[in-house]
Amino acid sequence: MKASNILTLLVLIIALASCSDQNNTKLILNGTTTAPDIKSIILLKPGQDIRHDSVLEIPVTDGKFHYEATLEYPEAVDLVLGSFRDNGGGRFLPLFLENTTIDLKIYPEEAFDSNEVSGGKYNALYRDYQNDLEKTFAARTKALTDSLGALYARESVNRSDLETLQNDLEAAESDGERSFVSKQIKSVKKSQVVIAEQLSALAEERDRIYAQKQEFQRSYIEENPNLVAYYLFLNTLIYDRDNVDLQKARQTYEKLSKVHPDHPYNTLAGELITAMEDINVGEPFSDFIAPDLEGQLTALSGLIENKIALLDLWATWCAPCIRKSREMLPIYHEFKDKGFTVVGVAGEFKDTQRLERFLEKEQWPWVNLVELDRANDIWKQYGVDGGGGGMFLIDSDGVILAKDPTPEEVRAILNASKS
Repeated sequence: MKASNILTLLVLIIALASCSDQNNTKLILNGTTTAPDIKSIILLKPGQDIRHDSVLEIPVTDGKFHYEATLEYPEAVDLVLGSFRDNGGGRFLPLFLENTTIDLKIYPEEAFDSNEVSGGKYNALYRDYQNDLEKTFAARTKALTDSLGALYARESVNRSDLETLQNDLEAAESDGERSFVSKQIKSVKKSQVVIAEQLSALAEERDRIYAQKQEFQRSYIEENPNLVAYYLFLNTLIYDRDNVDLQKARQTYEKLSKVHPDHPYNTLAGELITAMEDINVGEPFSDFIAPDLEGQLTALSGLIENKIALLDLWATWCAPCIRKSREMLPIYHEFKDKGFTVVGVAGEFKDTQRLERFLEKEQWPWVNLVELDRANDIWKQYGVDGGGGGMFLIDSDGVILAKDPTPEEVRAILNASKS
């Protein structure tokens, strides 16, 4: 081979290697979408709230999108469609970003399970984890889902039959007819009891499967302290706090933080665990200052001093929170003159107009403060960041008696405090 050809070949090889190195020094995200109504995609980092945090939104043009960045650390995000913001929710795709080329094919929400991700070692690791999880639990989960579906269908038919039979009983014109219909009603009610027992048994099986999935995940994190494990761990701390063993969580955190030194996840995980450790039954409550609807700043400590108090962190957009708050109304009226109070803090976004309309309608009688756009980090302070809220029963000495208590539990504690 001529020297000039050899030189050309060497230059080409060096150029190709250089391009490869450059590609590995930055993230290149290439994507296509399969539906014309997908106008953008949003990448949510762990702990981010699309309603008030500054999030990365990538526009989609003619069914394609592209994004480049140089990452100091690999990170996990949840990919959602741009419509997620307007719809107030939607499905998400776990995606792991690193300095390499990643290709995506994104489907509409109803077909989100078909999304395709190619590129990146962590995306491959997550895919392996999901496949192992599926193989381990798919058959039991499908059997449970099928059984529940069949029982709910039977329950619906029974309700319809019972309603029809009740009407037939009222329309019966003879004792014979009434006796016949009554026997049918008795049979249907007996069937309802059997269905209820079967549903209860299936609920126990569902809880067992869930617990085993959690153990499967914990084992994976313990044995594979990679970025995928850190993502799973953070999701548990943010969205599944009720099932967190704080001692084990602290141990897991220490292990992950050593494997991933200086990663921003260490700060986030540490704050989440500390908040849960500080805001626990038997520990002192955490004071804060927040405004009321008139803008008057008030300290929680001043509102609950020398009283047993229920701190209610809620939001107008959180239906379960509203239901729980309403359930406390009888308790408040029963004990408000006996050293008990409720302090509500509404976690709202952008403005308080919706809150003002809501309270004008509901007329909740206790003090209502506002946490606008998470300005005071009260949700994070009480370890409920990432959710709608939470309830905390605090005794007259400022010690937390219960987290998310039921009305019956609050009444029992209040009755015991009088004796």
